[in-house]
Amino acid sequence: MEKLHYFFSIFLLFGWCFGCSDAANQVDYHPMTVELISLMKTEPGVQKLLEQSIERAKIANPDPKTNPIQSLEQYLEFVSNTEKGMPWSLYEQKDSIEVYSDISKSLRYFYFLINQPLPELAGKGLYNNTIQFSEPFVSWLTKFNKEWGNTFPQRNLGTTPITNLPKRTVSLG
Repeated sequence: MEKLHYFFSIFLLFGWCFGCSDAANQVDYHPMTVELISLMKTEPGVQKLLEQSIERAKIANPDPKTNPIQSLEQYLEFVSNTEKGMPWSLYEQKDSIEVYSDISKSLRYFYFLINQPLPELAGKGLYNNTIQFSEPFVSWLTKFNKEWGNTFPQRNLGTTPITNLPKRTVSLG
């Protein structure tokens, strides 16, 4: 009976330790990132292609200053942060990372990661043989882009006459 009690205690200890480990490794993601994670679980090929694209991006540009995303976990964190933030303000605390210095660099970087040529997509009739154009990732990406666009207040930019725009002082010299 004592051995059974000892075995049961060890079983509970292992269960508690593994339970704590899972809780410590959980990350809170925004909804579209959670949707991407679910997509990768139901379509394992998507995860494989995404990991290969990130790996190829690392080969194309191994410099962490201009290519800070080096793993799937970092990509998911990046996507989740991008989901609810403006690209140029996501990593203000990381002034040394060039890809966040302006919006055009940030947006190009977002697509650089998913626009790496993948041999297994060649000859499949895609615009480019990249995950960016491959189903079901492209459907997720389209929805992500629409959600990102809906995150910010819409402005009626096309109806403001040029004469009513605010003036800015610009130094030319």
